[in-house]
Amino acid sequence: MIRVIGGRLKRQRLDTLDGTEVTRPTADRVRENLFNLLQGDVEDARVLDLFSGTGALGIEALSRGAKSCCFVEKNRDAAQVLKSNLQRLGLETSQVLVLLADVAEVVQDPGKFGLAGHAFDLVFADPPYKSPWYQGSLLKLEQSGLLSKFCTVALEMSRYDDHEGVLSADHGSSFVLRTQRDYGKTRIQLWQLGEVSHQD
Repeated sequence: MIRVIGGRLKRQRLDTLDGTEVTRPTADRVRENLFNLLQGDVEDARVLDLFSGTGALGIEALSRGAKSCCFVEKNRDAAQVLKSNLQRLGLETSQVLVLLADVAEVVQDPGKFGLAGHAFDLVFADPPYKSPWYQGSLLKLEQSGLLSKFCTVALEMSRYDDHEGVLSADHGSSFVLRTQRDYGKTRIQLWQLGEVSHQD
C-alpha cells in the first residue's frame, strides 16, 4: 500500500497490485522528490499519465491541483485497481479519463482513443525498466500532437540501464533536458518543450 504524499488528498491510501510484477509503483521518496522538482508545473495542468499502473503519479497530480488527467494502462487488472482508487477518492469526474490501451498505440493514433485535439501540459512516463519504448519516445510524443507548447515530460527509468538511446534517437525533437536526478536505483529526467533555463 502507498499513500498520496501532498495536496488535498494527502495521506489517502492507494491500492496496488501487491505480489505481482505487472506494476512498479513509484516509491514514496521518489514521488515526493519528483513533485518537488515539478513545483509550478502541476497546478491547473492537463496531465497525461502513461504506463499509469494503479495511478499513483496521476492521482498525486490531481491531489496537488492538476486540472485533469488521462491515465493510460494496458493491463486490465491494474486499470481496475486504478478505477477503484479514483472512485474511492472521489476523482471519477469528467476531467478524469482511464484508457485501457497500449501506450505506443495511443501515441501513434490519439484520435482512435478520442484524444484528437487534446494538448497535455505534463506527461508522466514510467514504463517497465529496459522497455524499448524509451527509444525515440520524446520525438514520438512531440509528433503525436498530444502536447501543449511548453509541455514537461517526466521520465522514470533505472539509473543502471543505458538510456543514451533516449538522447540519440530524440535528436530531432525540440525537447531540452531540464534536470536529471538519481534516487537510489531510480533516475528521473524532466524534459521541456520550448526554451528553458537549466536546473543542472
